[in-house]
Amino acid sequence: IQSSAGSVQITTIYHQWNSSTLEIYDLFGKLMYTKEIPKKTEKIELDVSSWNNGMYVVRQVFMNEVVANAKFIVEN
Repeated sequence: IQSSAGSVQITTIYHQWNSSTLEIYDLFGKLMYTKEIPKKTEKIELDVSSWNNGMYVVRQVFMNEVVANAKFIVEN
């Protein structure tokens, strides 16, 4: 994960699978973003300029199992 003012770039792993799901939660457990990741998608750029400052948790889910996770901080 790379973050800069107003955006976050996520490099996915397991991009060889048919699809997986990207989920982003705030620290209160509220789902802020979800997106299906098609096969061969390696990078996702997300505009977070309207999000509240704070820490967020990213999860990559495949077949109802979390296969990767990371955290990032939004500072707008």
